[in-house]
Order: sequence, then C-alpha cells, then structure tokens
Amino acid sequence: MTYIYTPSKEENGEDGQAEGNGHTTSQQDLVDSYPEHILKLAHIILENGDPLSFYVETWSKQHVGDEIIGKSCACAVAATFLTNTRGLHVKPSGDSGKGKSDGTENYLKLVPDHKKMVGSLSGKAAFYHPNMKKGTIIYSDDVKFDENITATIKQSTSDYQKKTAHNTVVKQKFKSLDIPPRVSWWLTSVDGFDDEQMSNRFLGMDVDASNVQDKLVFNKQVENELYGSTQGVLDTDILLCRAMYDILGLDEYEIRVPFAECIEWSNKENRRNFPMFLDIVKSVTFYKIKQREKFHGAYLATMEDFYKAKNIYQGLAETNATNLTEKELKVVKYMDSKKGTEVERKDIGKLLNVSLTSVKNLMHGQYNNGGLLNKVPGLYFEEAIVKVGETKSTKKYLYSFDVGLGFDAYTDVVGIREDEVEDAIRKFKEEFEDIQKEKERIIANDIDAITITPLQPHYNLTTTEDNNTKTSTIDRIINNILKNKENDTSVCGESAL
Repeated sequence: MTYIYTPSKEENGEDGQAEGNGHTTSQQDLVDSYPEHILKLAHIILENGDPLSFYVETWSKQHVGDEIIGKSCACAVAATFLTNTRGLHVKPSGDSGKGKSDGTENYLKLVPDHKKMVGSLSGKAAFYHPNMKKGTIIYSDDVKFDENITATIKQSTSDYQKKTAHNTVVKQKFKSLDIPPRVSWWLTSVDGFDDEQMSNRFLGMDVDASNVQDKLVFNKQVENELYGSTQGVLDTDILLCRAMYDILGLDEYEIRVPFAECIEWSNKENRRNFPMFLDIVKSVTFYKIKQREKFHGAYLATMEDFYKAKNIYQGLAETNATNLTEKELKVVKYMDSKKGTEVERKDIGKLLNVSLTSVKNLMHGQYNNGGLLNKVPGLYFEEAIVKVGETKSTKKYLYSFDVGLGFDAYTDVVGIREDEVEDAIRKFKEEFEDIQKEKERIIANDIDAITITPLQPHYNLTTTEDNNTKTSTIDRIINNILKNKENDTSVCGESAL
C-alpha cells in the first residue's frame, strides 16, 4: 500500500505550517492523522521489535553501503527528543557524486516533514524562520562555510538544550530572533571543516568511493528503476518510520547510562569524544524507549545499547578522534610514511588525483585560514626557490610531518568491564534515588509537568492503492521482533545493528 502526504490547503499557510484559521496542529493531531493500521504496526515495532534496525534497513532499501551514514543520521534524530544530550550533528564528506547527499537525503525521507528544514542557507536564515520548533533538523547540501554560517552553527550547537538568540534591527526597530533548542545540523560538503571548533561538534564520516561501491551503487540504481518506489510517493515502510517518530514525539525523554563508570576509554586526550559516545548510547536507547526500564523519570540504557553504540562509534572513531576526513587522513598517513622527508604539493595532488588548487585548499583552507596545517600538529609548510640548471630557478611548495598520530589506537577506543556492570547499576540506582528524593523534598512535590511545544504541520493521508498492508512489510516486522527476542535471550556480547 502506498500513501502520499497531502497538505490541507485550509489549514496550511504558505510556509507549510498548520496554523491557518486560528488552529495550531498539536503533536497528537499529527499522530492521529496516520491510518489506524499504520499506528498499530508502529506500536508493535516500538514495543516488541528493534526500531533502530528497522530504520536502518528501510534506509538501506534506497541507499546501498555507507551504513555509518544511516546509523549516524538515526542517532542525530534521536538526540532531538532527549533532554540530557549535548546534541549530535551530521557531516558526511566525500567527492562529488559519490553518495554523501543521497545517503543523507534518503534518511530524511524517514523523518516527518514538520521536523525538518531542507535547502540552501544564508548566514542568519535559521533565525528568521517564523515557525521553527525545537528538535528541527536543518539540512543543507554542499555548504559553503562563510563566517556568518559558521558563527550561526557554532552558536546553535554550543548549548544544544537552550535557544540561540540573535539581536538585530528590522525596519529601524530592535528585534530578538531565536533558533529553538535541540536543532540538529546536517551538512554535506566535498571537504571537511577548516574550523576545528566546528569539527568538534559533528559526527564526521566519509562516503565509500571505492570501485566495489561504484558497482554496488550501479546495481542498486538498476534495481530501483525496475522495482523501486516512485519519487515523492511514500511506501508503507517509510510511513511507518515517520509514524514512529511522531508517536515518540508525544513526549521528551531523559536517558541515563547507569554503568558509565565501567566504560574504558583510550582516547582521554580528546575530551569531547567520550561525551559524544555517551550521547550515541542514549540515542540508541531512545529507539527502544518503550522496552527500557524507567527509574524515577529517567530511562536506563542497557548493555545491548552499549554494544550497538560501540559498533556505530567504531565506524566514526578515527575520523572523529583526529577531526580529519578520509582524504585528509590519507594525506597525513602518506606524509607520516615519509618519516619527516619533505613532500611537494604536486606529489599530494598525484596521491589524491586532484588539481594543485584543490591541494592548496586542502592544506591551507579555502581562504588561507585553516586547512590541514591548522588542524594537524607537527605539519609544516615552506616555499623554496630551487635552481634549475645554470640560470633558471623555480618555486616549490613543500610540506613535512614530524609527529606520528598513532592511528591504530582508534580501532578499539572503547571497552567495558562487564563483571562490574551489575554492581555499578545497583550503585547508580541507590544514588540516583537519593538525589530524586532530595529534589522532591526541596521543591515540595511541586514540579510542573514538561510542556511539549506542538509541532507542525498537519497532513491528510490519502490511500492510492488498496487497504492491505504490503506482505513484505509484515514479514519484516515479524522478523524484526524475532531477532529482537533472540538478542534479548542471548549472552551479553558485542552485537551489530
């Protein structure tokens, strides 16, 4: 069965927000707009299955390979529902035409329209959106990072749980503009960030540009042409994914990792990465929130969530620990192999099969304000005048690297002392319970319930085929639940998504 979202003209304004005729669509209205059988199936997956696997598998139906992009996007969406994360943002990199945009955009199809803002951006555009709500995903393809955009993103990501204010003058009057809390930025570009502070706030990953991947993509393109869904039409699986997000959007969640003190971390010198890993654990837990223990208002992550998060982080570890893209890592590893010997700019161009201008931008930054020279300690540059024959000379651009980065250390950066986990959880519960009781005593049981800001817009759903759900979708749900039960009964160990 195939469904198409049809915006209601009576209710939707030009910007697509459901606020016409004095009516604002509530989150419950959005949930109620789905067909009853879709909601039933969504609840079955959320309460009995493995929702995260369902999302990644649904995404993989449209985008072959690059699984780390799908998993990272899933984690970034999850963080927008959580009240105690620092936020997760997505930055795929890679050569043009290799799938970074396709991978990101295909995951966005799984996200309800009211929860995303897609398109090119000027520096302060996000501040001027009239109806942006907290938890919005802002996606822009092939971004050119000027000073205004960089400043806006830095402001918004620095304090994820609070709104970001911008004071300006409009028609000679003071005006305060806001970006709401928990906005997740998804940005694609050929290269990585020149700015290290920006790099520190994003999940960085590279698309697979190998010949093997090229063949897999070609085969997938043929398959989609023969059997794939029509562009703009939502199949049942995509609709289920959107429905699950809207159901989960009826609330906000606090998630704790009760065994955090048992986690072993070998990359302590990079202080941002361990909190990022914990946020990935919480994001993984979010997808099974209806199957997790709730303890004094907080949901508790399990060892299953830890191992899934570890599997995801291992796909990101080297890129995020070094803040370098795959292309940048290739250059630094090449120079590291030269043991301090100077390397010419043209040699780097041959290594990457790119122009000398591209090498210059990579090494120095697009505006000579960053690049690898700014990001990698021990990387040096000099211009040398070299004689050619008796009377002529030429200028050479030389780079050298005299500090090893120890790349092998990032292959298994995270572990856990399993034998201590049970005691750690017990200890956490005792201490957390004491803290909650003290809070209740201080405020005399007068905590106001969290108010969820209604999201928008409202959509009517129209059926374009019969009312029978696709058998393949039912089979996927059954298999998903059976696999989930197998995981629940298996011995604790490392499991992939």
